[in-house]
Amino acid sequence: MKKIIILASGLLFSGLIYAHPGHGENFMGAFMHPILGWDHLLTMLVIGMMVSSYTLKKGILLPIVFVSGFTTAAVAGASLNFISDAATLINQATFMTLILLSAINIFNKTISFNFLLAILGGFGLIHGLAHGLELPSNQPTIISGLILSTVVIHSIGFLLCKFISKKFSQFIRYFTLASGFIGAIALIQTV
Repeated sequence: MKKIIILASGLLFSGLIYAHPGHGENFMGAFMHPILGWDHLLTMLVIGMMVSSYTLKKGILLPIVFVSGFTTAAVAGASLNFISDAATLINQATFMTLILLSAINIFNKTISFNFLLAILGGFGLIHGLAHGLELPSNQPTIISGLILSTVVIHSIGFLLCKFISKKFSQFIRYFTLASGFIGAIALIQTV
């Protein structure tokens, strides 16, 4: 727990708190953006880990719904990129999704699966809109890079959980709590 607090405190005073450093001008820049943007990386890993809480046939719907919402909002947001005033609010909403994912993971078994799907679809819309508003225009190659990277990170989260949670049963809980704490620090800094 001390390591989590030290890491979060370090983020509080670092430039890493700015989660969206840019998407690049091409597919590869867009692909790397979610990997280098810590808020996106943590959110995608947590969603990937949540898949392991269900049968694969059921759990795989979680990232599918997220990516569907993400794609829809990214395309729409790229068409609305003249609304720059909303960028700060949308960025704060992405931090909120990380905090809420932490709470959802704690109460995961008490939330209906369909409600969870709706929540993750909404989170996908928020993250997609955040990225879409930052794009210079509706560029399919950049959006494709973001989507592919998101799917890869979901898969890594799932695999991490599958292999690590056998030895460390509380891995998901600690990881999501730490992610939520980091998201809360980021949110506080933007207010």
